[in-house]
Amino acid sequence: MLKLCRALFDGFSEDDSIAVLALANRRNDELHTGAAAFAEYPSQQWLPKFYRACRSLASAMGESLESLFGEEEAKVAAAILDETQKEVKQRVLAAIAAHRRVFEAKLEEDRLSAAADAKTVADQLTHLRHHRVTCPACRCDATVQGEAFGPEHVSHGDDGITVRQPVSPRSFSCSACGLKLQGYAELDAADLGGQYTRRTVFSPEDYYGLIDPKTADLSEYLDDYLADMADEYDNE
Repeated sequence: MLKLCRALFDGFSEDDSIAVLALANRRNDELHTGAAAFAEYPSQQWLPKFYRACRSLASAMGESLESLFGEEEAKVAAAILDETQKEVKQRVLAAIAAHRRVFEAKLEEDRLSAAADAKTVADQLTHLRHHRVTCPACRCDATVQGEAFGPEHVSHGDDGITVRQPVSPRSFSCSACGLKLQGYAELDAADLGGQYTRRTVFSPEDYYGLIDPKTADLSEYLDDYLADMADEYDNE
C-alpha cells in the first residue's frame, strides 16, 4: 500500500513511507505480541514524521490536517511541523556554511583542481543514473540520487525509444568540498528537493527484447523448443 501511495501521490515522499512503515511495525508488535513497542520510542522522535506523512496524504486527497484531526490538534501539528522544518533548515545551512568556509580557505590552485575533479566525477555518475546539480556550498558540480516513482512515459523517435520517469531525490554528495545531505527534508532545506526526470534511451531491440536471427546464438532457444516438443509427444 505504501508503494502505491508513493506511485500515486507526488507529495508522499520516501521519508514519509519509511516513517509510516516504522509506526505500523511498532503498532503490530504491540497489538499482536503485547510488547510495549512505544515505551522506548519517545513521541518527539516519531510525532513530527507522523504529522508530516498525514499532511502529505491529506493534501493528496484534497483534505487538510484540520479535516483529519480537528482544528485544535491541527494547530499543534502545524506548530510541530514548522519547528521541525526550522531545525532542519538551520542544521543544513550551518553545514553548507561550514563546508563553504573550508573550501574557500584552500589555495586557488587546489580549489580549481577540486572543481575539475568534481566535474569528472559528476560526468561519470550521470551515466550511473545520478542527477547533476550545483553544490550549494562550493558551487562545483555535484550529484543527487533518488527513487523513481509513478508511471513511465515512453516515446518513439529516430534516435530510439525514450523512457522518462519522475524521480524523488533522496541523497546529495559533493566530491569537491565533501558536503553530504541525506533525506528529502535536508535536500529541500538546501533547495535541492525538486523532483527531476530520469531519461533513458533504448534501441528497439533492447527495449522489446528483440533478437537478430542472422547473428544471434539461437542454440538455447532451439534446445528449449525441442525439449518442449519432446514433452508434448511424450504426453501423447
